Amino acid sequence: NINILILGVFMGDFDISIIRLINNDILTIEESIDSIISQNRDFKENIQLILLDLGSSDGSYEVAKEYEEKYPNNIKLMQYRDESWAYGVHFNRALKEAEGEFIHFFDPRSELSQNAYSEAKKYIKKYSSEVDIVYIPVYYFDKKAKVLRPKVDYVKSDIVDVKEHIDHSIIYLGAAFIKKDAIGDLQFDEVLIDCEIDLFFTEILMKKEKI
Repeated sequence: NINILILGVFMGDFDISIIRLINNDILTIEESIDSIISQNRDFKENIQLILLDLGSSDGSYEVAKEYEEKYPNNIKLMQYRDESWAYGVHFNRALKEAEGEFIHFFDPRSELSQNAYSEAKKYIKKYSSEVDIVYIPVYYFDKKAKVLRPKVDYVKSDIVDVKEHIDHSIIYLGAAFIKKDAIGDLQFDEVLIDCEIDLFFTEILMKKEKI
């Protein structure tokens, strides 16, 4: 009975829910999950990781399953084998499982600095009453390969009014921590296959017009 009571205190009480889509990512899935776990000393207490596999056939799902079994209270793994090209469909499925105060959409193409989550959480706690989005600056590299791989890093910043500073309103979901209450019943468009992320992000951004 004591063990059940302790689990009841922690489950569903997360600071951040991280959503990570998996699609034949055998070369990166283990590294990305390890990076999320290793850079959060409070992973077991405050981080929820939602893994949504899109029908991988390269072993990615099996690797993710091992992590779910190791961290059953923190990691939730789902798999849908439909062939929808609209990422909005998949994001909406994952959002239904999110329990954190803030939601982060992990981009497997990006590289997060070691202190990204801890520093983001400081700003979340400091400005949660004033903004719906905490945004980490983005730097691009590997341009020679014509691949825009965002390297997400943390630098000191403050509240930005996007009406006054239009150049700051960069829409990149992988660098944003979005307040779950601000998302509410809002969903990604499930028909668009190109701008559904931009539309979702902008609708939340324009509620308070600050990040």
